[in-house]
Amino acid sequence: MNCMLFNTPAPFKLEPSDPRVAYLRSQLKIPNGSNVYAGQAGEFICLAKVSYTEDGGALLEVSRKLENPPSQETTFCAAFSRPQIARRILFEAACFGIKNVIFYPANKGESAYAKSSLYSNGEYLDCLTRGAEQACSCTIPAFYTSSSLEECIAIAERIAPTANAHLRIAPDVYEATSKLPQISLSATSKTHKTVVIGGERGFNSKERDMLRNCGFELISLGRRVLRTDTAAICIFSAFAQ
Repeated sequence: MNCMLFNTPAPFKLEPSDPRVAYLRSQLKIPNGSNVYAGQAGEFICLAKVSYTEDGGALLEVSRKLENPPSQETTFCAAFSRPQIARRILFEAACFGIKNVIFYPANKGESAYAKSSLYSNGEYLDCLTRGAEQACSCTIPAFYTSSSLEECIAIAERIAPTANAHLRIAPDVYEATSKLPQISLSATSKTHKTVVIGGERGFNSKERDMLRNCGFELISLGRRVLRTDTAAICIFSAFAQ
């Protein structure tokens, strides 16, 4: 991690049992009184002075607030995937500053994926937080789950800013009509992008028809069949600021 995010206001307190204390002392070898990157989730990022406490913990006091990296005007809709793939998608989405992440059950996907505790026990938030910390950002993407692709698209429409231009795309290796580089060059930083990506077996014909009827353009990421998380990173990087 490149910074530490907290859910409480500054100054930030690290208890002696917090593994981040050992990380500061033993791995980074941060001396008492030095600055590290820290922040309050959703509020600000800063340089914070480290003061080790007698009980073995640490106190981080704000030295100087910093400009937070801009978020991507992107809502990313991903099919429920096997947990290790979903964790990577969540981490990278936060790292790239994606604004919203929505998971949905793909028609050709495994129904068991949606039942993973990753989505229900708070682990998804840990993945998002680690991604934001990697990027040295205080912004954590909004997270949603849905019961169908139709509901997923409805959520995406509800949360998209109505004042911005809107781009709707869905990568598909079989029936794409445009290429991602063409799309990314035409989009501006203010254009809100809603991206729907298929599951491990891709879209079926019903999902393709639904996407087209909802104004999505099927696009190509190239002729190779990519893993779900690899395709996600390809999309994230194409619109990165």
